Amino acid sequence: MKSVGKKMLLLLASGLIVSQFALAQGGISFGGLDTNSDGSLSVEELSDLYNIAVERGRSPAPSAEDFFASVDTDGNGAVSEEEFDTLMSNR
Repeated sequence: MKSVGKKMLLLLASGLIVSQFALAQGGISFGGLDTNSDGSLSVEELSDLYNIAVERGRSPAPSAEDFFASVDTDGNGAVSEEEFDTLMSNR
C-alpha cells in the first residue's frame, strides 16, 4: 500500500477512536490540549490524548509519535486546529 494511503487509513482510524473517546468524555477541545497556548499542538500535547485513549484500551496508533504523524498532515511538526478538527470529524 502506498504511504499516503496508509497514512489516510491511520488518520481515519485515529479520528474514529479519538472522536468516540471525546464523546464519551463530554468533549475534548483543541484549546484544552494546547497547554502552552501557541495555537498548535506538539507531540507532547497530543500525547496526552493518545495516552488516555490507550489507557481506555482504544489505541489509535502503535505509538504516540505515529499518532502525531498521522494527524500532522502537512508534516510541519505541529498539529494545527484545522488538522485537529479533521481528526475529530473523521468518525
